Amino acid sequence: MTFQQQIVELIEKLQKNYDILEKIVPYSKLSLIYVRTNLDNVELIRLIQEIDQNITKLETTLSSAAISTSNTIPGISDDLYRFYYDVIKPRIPHLVACYIGTLDVDPHELLEYLKSPKSDRTPIKDIFQTGIDFWEEDAFHKIIPDDANADDVYEGEEELEQATSMISAPYFEPDRWVANSRDLKPIMLTSWIKGLPLPIKKRLNELYLCYMFGNYMAAISLCRAILEYAVIDTLKNLGIEVRDSKKNKILEFWKLIERLAKKLEINKQELDFIRNSGNAIMHPERSDKISEFRVRKDHSRKCIHNLITALEVMYR
Repeated sequence: MTFQQQIVELIEKLQKNYDILEKIVPYSKLSLIYVRTNLDNVELIRLIQEIDQNITKLETTLSSAAISTSNTIPGISDDLYRFYYDVIKPRIPHLVACYIGTLDVDPHELLEYLKSPKSDRTPIKDIFQTGIDFWEEDAFHKIIPDDANADDVYEGEEELEQATSMISAPYFEPDRWVANSRDLKPIMLTSWIKGLPLPIKKRLNELYLCYMFGNYMAAISLCRAILEYAVIDTLKNLGIEVRDSKKNKILEFWKLIERLAKKLEINKQELDFIRNSGNAIMHPERSDKISEFRVRKDHSRKCIHNLITALEVMYR
């Protein structure tokens, strides 16, 4: 296949994908925020990722063929070439920004996730909704005694609207919060370990909240941060050097873990699991990404379990 044929094929793919994308969302409304709030739209995610891939391939092909001009070249129609240079190329920075918003999503895994059976029962949320319904039906005037102080039982319409808005929000999932809290309880520290540093205590509280509210990627990242702090703190307490004398900086994390594992009876694989998981979340790469739909609570829970186990060894 000649480079002209490669260019034609890639631009035609781009044109097809872009036309479909425009039908889903006009370019004027396409933004990183729009993408992040529509991560359940498999077609949208797939198109944005394909557009980015085709742009990268096309730019590479043009570069290798030493083509840097916007003038048409033999073998490529003027309309096709102009589409790329007039429509796509000026919008590449914006399209790439939108693509970044899909880095943690795999369309195939997303599709499987959306197909997976989910319980529709939300008894705890229903209780909140019942309370809202009570006030919306103006039950105050029907049930509350006439001489009752309204300020004691009902703040006003503005508060009712705010409560309704909160309960109707897609992120208001009290049933999941309760389930996660119940799931987390067996592996939480039942009491603070003597000597556990205050920075770790504060971050553990944040970690528990992240897990409870279903922010599993944040929980994994925090597990890694807490572990690194604890490993360095423990090595210092043991009188083991944590700095690279030649570079005058803290040793790489994996080296710190190795030094700790040689001194304490600690499961190095469990610590590496936290380190690798945290790295994949905080420093995602196109070739090796962790999809947020792949990061189920089990993965996050395992990181927390490994962390608590390690802390109990380091600060016992």
